[in-house]
Amino acid sequence: MPEPFLPELRIPPPQINWANLSKWLLAIIALIKQLIGYVPVPPVARSLWVLVLRETREITATEAELLASPRIEDKLERRAHRWRCCDPDGVDAKGNTPAGIQPYLDLAQGKPLPMLFLVAADTGDLLYADALPHDEQTFLDLLNLIGG
Repeated sequence: MPEPFLPELRIPPPQINWANLSKWLLAIIALIKQLIGYVPVPPVARSLWVLVLRETREITATEAELLASPRIEDKLERRAHRWRCCDPDGVDAKGNTPAGIQPYLDLAQGKPLPMLFLVAADTGDLLYADALPHDEQTFLDLLNLIGG
């Protein structure tokens, strides 16, 4: 039997830089959302309204830790982002849906909770509406990507 012309090709396994993977994924997600009609992500730093819409009765320990994260709280304060957590069933003292929340309830209709909404504080443009990130670093990366 003759020897093969080329030796067997051996490709080493890829070396994945896990620290940058979430940044790349967020950039790809932002590009896809731009292509399908979402408001383009602004390249400049801006103040945001951060709204987390979640079922109070169904909050997990991971979500509670994420929402109470000192790093996220620090980022929100340093960038002058304002934030609010709301339950879709929550009402004010008069039994009404809290002011300004109804449009987000409408957007979340039929989608799994918790959801995260990032809104430009100066214009009211919806910049992000999707599932709440599952970990602190992804949340921070998302805030950096959209809010600077």
